Amino acid sequence: MRQPEAIIQNQIMGYLKFRGIFAWQNKSSGTYDQKLRRFRTPGPWFMRGTADIMGCLDDGTILCIEVKTKTGKLSLVQKIFGEEIKLRGGFYLVARSVSDVELALNSYLGGHSEGDISSAKLGQATST
Repeated sequence: MRQPEAIIQNQIMGYLKFRGIFAWQNKSSGTYDQKLRRFRTPGPWFMRGTADIMGCLDDGTILCIEVKTKTGKLSLVQKIFGEEIKLRGGFYLVARSVSDVELALNSYLGGHSEGDISSAKLGQATST
């Protein structure tokens, strides 16, 4: 069964909170104006392609996680954003499951910590 990005994103946020990682869901889409029946024009400093989840690791590294379904693809602006973050020493990940985040963070942080949990405890499907 296919999981929508919103469900995967919520599972990842739960995992990050459990790990004690400072993170938030980043609003990366425009705002719909019901009166005008259209999306508002973003301000001059709006950046397209930013990650769905952003935060800061304990060592000060920016954390950026783009959430995609198993078949989801990055847009060109998302690819550019990810490259810019990595170029500057940030942690950027395209995650399709909680397990992706757990593995990448464990690798970055140098192994397992007390906050590690199996994705099954978060209700993540274990089928591949």
